[in-house]
Amino acid sequence: MWRFGIPALVALTILPLLVCIGAALVLPEIVPLHMDFSGEINRWGNKGEFLFIMGGVSLFCNVLCSLCYVFAPTLKRYNLLNSPKDSITIARWILLGTMVFCDVLIIGIIIWFTNIALAAV
Repeated sequence: MWRFGIPALVALTILPLLVCIGAALVLPEIVPLHMDFSGEINRWGNKGEFLFIMGGVSLFCNVLCSLCYVFAPTLKRYNLLNSPKDSITIARWILLGTMVFCDVLIIGIIIWFTNIALAAV
């Protein structure tokens, strides 16, 4: 598990950043930044701000999960990490799953807002 996890952590950290770079190539200068519950866009802004926010959130979540993955035994010793059956391996799988979930969510938002921005042009 340990040998499989490190390349997966690196790939999951880089993937949303690559999507941000790809979106930067196709996005217009003005993009939607906020949408209310009814689906109306109520804030537009610079594409740099959008990519900085999405890339920053992605990087923060993935680095935090990666640090928890790497230091799982230490966190378990200090009772800061809980997992089913008190297994560090299960906790690491849960952290990888959390990273995948966050990446899918962030990539989905980037693609969704990119489609809205391109349709508005």
